[in-house]
Amino acid sequence: MDAHRPTAEPQDLDSTLSYVENRRVTNNYTVSWAGKTYQIPREAVGPGLRSSWIRVEGRLDETIWARVGGQSVRLLRCEPALPELKVKEREEARKDHNRGGKSQWMKNFDLQETPADWVVAKAARRAG
Repeated sequence: MDAHRPTAEPQDLDSTLSYVENRRVTNNYTVSWAGKTYQIPREAVGPGLRSSWIRVEGRLDETIWARVGGQSVRLLRCEPALPELKVKEREEARKDHNRGGKSQWMKNFDLQETPADWVVAKAARRAG
């Protein structure tokens, strides 16, 4: 006995079998999905879409669709508009970091006092 029955209206199996999440639309009509940014097509943009939540579907054929205003629209991936970065060649470390012993930054540095002496001196300053 076959228990299958015909459906009253056609079913969108691509949508039914997709991974779905709700995403917030940004001010430039984009949504993020899996670390990438996707643009909502201009034809689907309408009043009140900014900052609203829409249903975003990751389909089995690896396309991204969204439910906007009761219709399914395919989202287009936004390519980053970053300029190419040029990598400088690594320079050899300067070996003459003290310029022949001319550095004076430790001239008045003295470690003859111990931390215990510091505590005594601090207590004496507080006392008066």
